[in-house]
Amino acid sequence: MKIHSDGIVTALILEKGEPIHESLKQAARDLKLPGAFVTGLGAIKDVAIGFFQIESKSYKEIDLEGTVELLSLNGSISWEGDEPVIHLHVVLGLEDGSVMGGHLLRANIGVTGEVFIHKTGKRLERAKVEEFGLSLIQ
Repeated sequence: MKIHSDGIVTALILEKGEPIHESLKQAARDLKLPGAFVTGLGAIKDVAIGFFQIESKSYKEIDLEGTVELLSLNGSISWEGDEPVIHLHVVLGLEDGSVMGGHLLRANIGVTGEVFIHKTGKRLERAKVEEFGLSLIQ
């Protein structure tokens, strides 16, 4: 992982095999981010995306094999206590030219990941909302 930062915007360059969520958590800690919004692109593998089902309060998981294009990565970095929380959504390009998207549950970099972290001015804190069974930004 390479980090290039001006203190407000950080370019996080991820290399083959690096896990996206863990890399962003480490960057949040290292950069002492109060919160951030995240954008990015690249190519990823070992991908699981999800669709949140309100009734069951759980994600329907979809696993993808092989390497896919990361056409769009959007999300946030916030905190629940002392732990950074990474919330990401993706649009993925498949080999046949089709696209799919959803909540990014897990992925590793397949070729490269160019992730841009835009720091917020205030700490973004999460708390559990029982109605959904999720920790949401307050």
